[in-house]
Amino acid sequence: MKKTIAMMMLAMLAVLSLCGCGKRQISEAELDKLIDRVSKEENVSPALLKAVVWKESKFDNRRVGKKGEIGLMQLMDGAVTDWAKAKKRDIPKKDALFDPELNLEIGAWYLAWSSRLWPGREDREVLQLAAYNAGCGNVERLWLPKDPSKPLTIDMITFSSTREYIRLIQKKKLEFEQQKKKD
Repeated sequence: MKKTIAMMMLAMLAVLSLCGCGKRQISEAELDKLIDRVSKEENVSPALLKAVVWKESKFDNRRVGKKGEIGLMQLMDGAVTDWAKAKKRDIPKKDALFDPELNLEIGAWYLAWSSRLWPGREDREVLQLAAYNAGCGNVERLWLPKDPSKPLTIDMITFSSTREYIRLIQKKKLEFEQQKKKD
């Protein structure tokens, strides 16, 4: 009987570990410090990074999305694999992606990487966010103007959910920038 209970407890801990439920929620102060550091390392606006975290996970580093997205930045396998290849690192185990620092590092890297796909464009933020939400392939195939002097506007994006995603993040980014100025 004791052995059965012990086995059940171990199984429960394993499940909690996999879903991130056993992880400690990160404080806002800790998160802000991580965002500031990671955004400098990846040359991404801290307000933009924080706004993406807000939209993706509402600052819950333990969140798991409907399609298996993980953590603060709701990372998917493709982004994690691309990051690992680019950084010449092993692909982290799923459980490791609940770590706020690693999760932010990978998500910020992806935003910075997608920004570099379209150098010199004034609409890079719209492109970055569209790529983060709908994938670079959709941006390239469906929305990117052939003429680089013509910007991609939100209204040109045919996925209503992606248009709303970008609008919400840009609005929140402005709020975070204004909040930072007050502090």
